[in-house]
Amino acid sequence: MVYANDDEGADYFFTSTCMRTSSRLEGFATSDRKSQLAIDPLHEPAAIGSPVAGVILQLKSDRLTLYAESDSAGRFLFDGLPEASYELSVFASGYPKREQLLAGPRSLHIKEKSCARRIFVLPKSGS
Repeated sequence: MVYANDDEGADYFFTSTCMRTSSRLEGFATSDRKSQLAIDPLHEPAAIGSPVAGVILQLKSDRLTLYAESDSAGRFLFDGLPEASYELSVFASGYPKREQLLAGPRSLHIKEKSCARRIFVLPKSGS
């Protein structure tokens, strides 16, 4: 099954993993501030400039705490999330043994069946 939307007035449909049956938070860790401007909200990039790999992302709500690690492209993903208010923080690799907060916490609310995207600009020595 493919979920698609039409762009009013256009002769095409578009799709994204953000058109979902469950909620998702995805994003990138980068050391390049310009990368924030390069994200097109209708298209998911496969990569981003100056990725920061190996940082630990902590997504925390009143009911749960989840962790993810940025991959070699700087990408991270939390999938199947319940609707809730969350705080997202980024820690240097080695967390929890070495608790070095690099960014956050950032507050966000994830609605049911939605997709959120965050980009963290981190120091180059952050990983």
